Amino acid sequence: MNNRPRSVTIVCWILIVTGVLGLVFYVIADLSMDHKQLFTLMEHQRHIPGSVQYALGYFALFVSISSGIAMLYGKNWARFLYLGYHIFSFSILILSSSYRITLIHEVIMFAIFTFILFRSSANQYFKSNAYQAVIKNENI
Repeated sequence: MNNRPRSVTIVCWILIVTGVLGLVFYVIADLSMDHKQLFTLMEHQRHIPGSVQYALGYFALFVSISSGIAMLYGKNWARFLYLGYHIFSFSILILSSSYRITLIHEVIMFAIFTFILFRSSANQYFKSNAYQAVIKNENI
């Protein structure tokens, strides 16, 4: 099995740590805020129901944590999950947000992470792990 590129490791841990911190924040906010007031505030910022935004927020955290962990184990599907969800998320945000300028830093981070996760050394790492899994399953 090939060694994981350090840059992929860093991206994975950033996804995991930010996902866990976001989850902690969501749970604390969930316990301490009035949902009706929160949803009204969310709907004011974007033209999507607050409950839908809330569910998408939790789903984004799940995607971040699970794709980060799976990529540490060399699962190729995890980087496509990361890529697909963020394209979906950006599409919704661009279409619904009044504050599109605030998305610039997210788009820049997404571009950097995507570049790192799909460059040749990362491709080799994910393909070698997929190949090892196939061989392991054939030997069983």
